[in-house]
Amino acid sequence: MGGINTNRVLLGGVVAGIVGIASSWVFHGVVLMGRYAIAQKAGLLFAKPQLGFMPVYMVALLGQGILLAFLYAAARPRLGAGPKTAVAVGLVTAFIGGLPAYAQAAWSPVGRFVALMQLLDVVVACVGGALVAGALYKES
Repeated sequence: MGGINTNRVLLGGVVAGIVGIASSWVFHGVVLMGRYAIAQKAGLLFAKPQLGFMPVYMVALLGQGILLAFLYAAARPRLGAGPKTAVAVGLVTAFIGGLPAYAQAAWSPVGRFVALMQLLDVVVACVGGALVAGALYKES
């Protein structure tokens, strides 16, 4: 059994990060934009992000993609290569990261729909990212 192919993890991870960025743009920039505007007018959300959030967020999503690719590469020898393993890695990762965040629905004044869409964003980003990373990953 060989080691993890770091170059392929990085390649797949960057592409998976781009999937996460695209998913985030769709959910936050399209699906939730109207609700965010209403929440901003009501004083529930800031009109602009505090600090320089967007560059940090993009780097975080690229980091998430690299971690997804690494987890796929680590799981592959045990669970087998292919989309089934990628989906499993993506779902486990999404629910570890996204499900606790969904608890904000209980306390957030912006409503449960926003929290649900944020959770779906995480699921789409993680499963889609893991699928892409898995498709690009090859053993050394």
